[in-house]
Amino acid sequence: MQGLKSNVNIIVQRLNHGFRSVQSLQKGATAVEYALLVGFIATVIVVSVGFLGKQLIPGFQNVLAGL
Repeated sequence: MQGLKSNVNIIVQRLNHGFRSVQSLQKGATAVEYALLVGFIATVIVVSVGFLGKQLIPGFQNVLAGL
């Protein structure tokens, strides 16, 4: 019976190690996904401001004149 307990403990330890490895990989994948999302949003903002920037200037000048 003692041999069975030690074998079960070894299996449980290996499973725990495997689960920790998978969890750390998922955290890394999540960080990469967020980084890609932030990069995409930043790109959209830069492109939008590049295209619309000169068209927005008169609107901001009107706001400033109204203050």
